Amino acid sequence: MQLVPVNKSLSREKLKKVAKEVEQEKERRYFRDENKGLQAQLRDTAEAVQAAGELVVRLKKAEEAVAAAENRAIVAEGEAERAYMERDRLVRLLAADTRTLNEGFAAGEGIHVDDGNQQWREEFAPSYGIEEDPSSWFAGYDRCNIYIQIFSWFVAF
Repeated sequence: MQLVPVNKSLSREKLKKVAKEVEQEKERRYFRDENKGLQAQLRDTAEAVQAAGELVVRLKKAEEAVAAAENRAIVAEGEAERAYMERDRLVRLLAADTRTLNEGFAAGEGIHVDDGNQQWREEFAPSYGIEEDPSSWFAGYDRCNIYIQIFSWFVAF
C-alpha cells in the first residue's frame, strides 16, 4: 500500500499547485482591475491637465484684456483731466471777457482793442461817434445779440 501515500503526496502537491494557481489568478484579476482603474484615473488626470492648460490660456488673454482696458482708462482719465482744465481755463477767460464787456457797457463806451495799429484806427475813425438812429427797427440789435450770446455761454457751463 505504498501507493496510497504516494498518491496522497501527489494529490497534496497537486492541491498546492492548484491552490497556488488559484491564488495567482486572484492576484492577476486584482492587478488587472487595479491597472484598469489606474488607466481610467490617468485619462481623467490628462483631461484635467488639458482643461487646466486651456484655462491658463484664457486667463492670460483675460489678463491682457484687463491690462489694455486699464491703460485705456488711464489715457481717458488724462484726457478728461486735460479737458476739465481747458474748460476751467475757458470759463475763467469768459468771465474776464464778460467783466470787460460789462465794465465797458457800464461806462457807456464801446470796447476798444488797443493793438497799437494806427492804420486800423485811421480806417475806422470816421465811424467813431456816429449815433444809432433810435427810431430804426434794428437799433440796439447788436447789443442785444451780445447779451444773448454771453447768457448762452453761462448757461452752457
